[in-house]
Amino acid sequence: MHISLLWLVELPLNAQPIDFPPAIEDVSEGSRINWTTMRIEAVGRGQSGGNSQDYQNSEVQAMSIAREGVQHALFSLDIDAETDYNTLLNRNDELKHYIESTAKHYEISDTIYHSDQSVETTAFISLHTLLRAYIIEQAMVSERVRPNKPGAPSGIIIDARSVEFNPVLFPTIQTVTDDEFLSVSGFSKHTAQTKLPFIYATSPINPVVSARVGSHPTLYIADSAIHDTLTVHSIDPQILSDKERQAIMANGRVVILISE
Repeated sequence: MHISLLWLVELPLNAQPIDFPPAIEDVSEGSRINWTTMRIEAVGRGQSGGNSQDYQNSEVQAMSIAREGVQHALFSLDIDAETDYNTLLNRNDELKHYIESTAKHYEISDTIYHSDQSVETTAFISLHTLLRAYIIEQAMVSERVRPNKPGAPSGIIIDARSVEFNPVLFPTIQTVTDDEFLSVSGFSKHTAQTKLPFIYATSPINPVVSARVGSHPTLYIADSAIHDTLTVHSIDPQILSDKERQAIMANGRVVILISE
């Protein structure tokens, strides 16, 4: 038996399409960490006088404000209980230079022209793009690991909505018998080249959850949270084998549900 995602939420009959709010950590006005898309985002706004040159200047102003917001929000990023973004910048190695160089580049997701003649621009940096080298460094599984076979558990959902937990990039999930049931050390260096080990969501039926954990996830409920660590228990009567768990973690097929 594996857990249906619908078990975790009550859907009314004839339900309309649902807008799933991402897991957001607001950093300052206009900047935030989006723990679902796993990126730093910031919004900048510029005021235009109405002509084309003013709009161009307003776009530049909005992009500059958004870029500054992204740079500011980066310093609120916690990697784990003992490491944050600033910790990585204090290293004296190539990783520091890689991160500093990558942080200078950002992408624009959208530009909106408002009726009051203002221009609003959203800029972002992907956490994977920014920290790719560090993620690979921390992943301790050197070889590529095959996903579990069809019919076996395809992923793990950790429901932490009933405990107070602040997201971090590399959480540790433990059980009463295993201090590192799931952690970045079980992540594959091969997989780390293209994705992060964990993502967060606020709803189990958000499409990003099934895309991550597959069609046969197993569910764990968080009993407590201390710093970067969640203590969990399974509600699936079918016991997850060590091999299945290791394959899930190595391939980063884990989603943590948190409250909005």
